[in-house]
Amino acid sequence: MNVNFILQDFTSSWRDGMAFNALLHNQNPDCMNFSKLHSSNHLENLQHAFDVAENRFGIPSLLDPEDIDVQRPDEKSIMTYIASYYHTFSKLNEGQRGGKKITFIISKIKMIEDQQRDYEIASKDLLEWVATKTKLMRNRNYANTIDGIQKDFKAFKSYTTREKPPKCKEKVNVEANFFEIEMKLKELRQPPYVPPEGHRLSDIEQAWKTLEKEEHLQETALRAELVRLERLEQMAAKFHQKVSLRNSYLDEMIQVLSDPRYGANLFNVEASLKKHEAISADILSREDRFKEIERLMGQLEKEKYHDNIVVSKLGKELLEKWTQLLALLEQHQQKLEVQNNLLSHLRDIETVHSSVLALMETFASEEFQKATNIDESMQKLNLLESEVNAIADAIRKLKSFHKRFTDLTDNELKENVKDKLQSLEKDYSELVNFSKSTRQRFEDIQCVQQLRIDLDDINHWLTEKTTVSMSPAIVKDLNALSLQLEKHKTSQNEFKKWFKKYESTQQSMKRFSLDKDEAFSSKVKSIEKLWDELKALMKDRELKLAALFSALNLNSDLNDAESWIKDINSLVSSADVGTDEVTCQALSNRHKEVCQQIKVFEKEMTKLSHAFEKLHREMPNTATKRKLVEQRRVPQVRAIYSYKGHGVEVVKGELMFFFFFSNKDWWNVRTASGSDGFVPANYVKVS
Repeated sequence: MNVNFILQDFTSSWRDGMAFNALLHNQNPDCMNFSKLHSSNHLENLQHAFDVAENRFGIPSLLDPEDIDVQRPDEKSIMTYIASYYHTFSKLNEGQRGGKKITFIISKIKMIEDQQRDYEIASKDLLEWVATKTKLMRNRNYANTIDGIQKDFKAFKSYTTREKPPKCKEKVNVEANFFEIEMKLKELRQPPYVPPEGHRLSDIEQAWKTLEKEEHLQETALRAELVRLERLEQMAAKFHQKVSLRNSYLDEMIQVLSDPRYGANLFNVEASLKKHEAISADILSREDRFKEIERLMGQLEKEKYHDNIVVSKLGKELLEKWTQLLALLEQHQQKLEVQNNLLSHLRDIETVHSSVLALMETFASEEFQKATNIDESMQKLNLLESEVNAIADAIRKLKSFHKRFTDLTDNELKENVKDKLQSLEKDYSELVNFSKSTRQRFEDIQCVQQLRIDLDDINHWLTEKTTVSMSPAIVKDLNALSLQLEKHKTSQNEFKKWFKKYESTQQSMKRFSLDKDEAFSSKVKSIEKLWDELKALMKDRELKLAALFSALNLNSDLNDAESWIKDINSLVSSADVGTDEVTCQALSNRHKEVCQQIKVFEKEMTKLSHAFEKLHREMPNTATKRKLVEQRRVPQVRAIYSYKGHGVEVVKGELMFFFFFSNKDWWNVRTASGSDGFVPANYVKVS
């Protein structure tokens, strides 16, 4: 029985092993019972066929059942194995012709040689083609466009579908030819065929594998490049879209910021600042979008996008616009801040200027300038001057702040601020001068008032000291006199002190031209008269105290002389003349000594007499004192009512010395007992 199969290919049609068994059965039906085989037993069928082929027909098992029973068996392996079936079966058929065996062998060897030659030529051609295509497959120099890479991909597909399949057949033929040569040589029991170096089947197989590997890598690379270029095209499209959108936004914002309106007053400028803050926040929030543009541009450049020149140009132009916008934004911000600062600065200047004008008005006010209470006026002046000094600090700060805008140009507001500041400085300078002149005038008034007080004090002191100097110097002994002399020395020092004060007062009066004032001139004349009187009284008192000192010393000497005379008188008045020579002689010697002492004492008495006469001559003239007293009549007042308090006690009708007015309500007086104090003005009258 002949078994027929429809074979469509050299791959899956041989998987179940039935075709291999059918070939063997058709060659020799006795080699197997084909009817027992079932197509579902793939591995059993394959192993059965391989065993029969090798054991009955001598066909080597080049394959294993596991190599065939796969989804897509290797085409070349099956073709090679089937070729060995063909050659074996041909050999068997030819072997039946025994008559021509030797001739057949010779011709077979000749044929084998021809086949070997054909193998070498075919393998060389095939290997050269494989080497060329392997080199070509290793080339990665693709076109940098979608169209170009698609052409490259189409060429690769053409190679795999048109150019390569014939070469696959050539390879199979070369392999089949080699196996046929091997089979024939084996049949003829000839040595195996050894192809030239580099032309063995293993070399061909290795070269073919290398080619297929490179094919795979080439296909992968082509697909990757296609994907890359498609991605770049998408990226470029995204880039162009974003550039278009960003350009529109930038053009709009540049137009807005190129024609800014800052406002003419502080309110408008502050509103513009708030609007600018909103614009600035919107612009700066888009920074990442422009960074994305820059990133896309860099990525396209890095990956060598074919239209990168255009991309780079558009990207740079966009980024330049963005930089320009940021510069405009910063410039607008600075100008707004300058405008705001200048207007705030102008407002501060006007505020300070208003304070200056208000102070000038206060200084110029009649109430302040003609104030009667100079102490209250000085207190108010001190407060006003503190405000003036505070304004000075404010002006310094304003000037320091103004220096920040000195580099600004073409700014009318700056010039206005400058003019306002100069006007402020001018008015402040006038204010300072006004303040200084006011202080000087107030201080002059205070000085004049103080001069009046000083003159009153000097007058009071002179009056008091004159009264004291006219009092009698009553002393009983040298100790009391020493105390008087010490007091007089103190009075002299006090006199010098007050006189220096008086001289200083006179200098101050000349400075204020008060020496020409009638009231001051009258008071000065009175004081000068008192000075002369007091000076004379103190000189008289000095002479008197000196005379008293001399008199007390002379009196002491006279007392000593008187005592000595009394002793001598008692001695010379004695009636004892002696009773014997010794006694008389002793008395005589004593008398001689007394006479000698008297002679010596006579000289002392002469000195005492001269001292007395000198003292009498040098005693102060009481007439001078009387004259001074008459010339300097201390005013006297009489008590209208009795009064006790403030250091004095007076009775109605008592006469007292008057010194000065403490004020209009109280008079300073001295009672007859020598007590000084104050009495109510309405309790006394001038006597």
